[in-house]
Amino acid sequence: MRQPPVIARIKAFAADRSGATVVEYGLIAAAIAGAILIVNRLLQSSLSDLATELAAALSL
Repeated sequence: MRQPPVIARIKAFAADRSGATVVEYGLIAAAIAGAILIVNRLLQSSLSDLATELAAALSL
């Protein structure tokens, strides 16, 4: 007995892995962006203090 066309399309879609690489690259990009945001938040105050100290030293 032949499968209904809808079932055949669902099985073909589930077996298709061509979009998996795009999803993986998207997850990698999201992880890198998250890491950049975390590092920025952690270093923000110390970089601000450094900039203030440099501005004070240069204004002498």
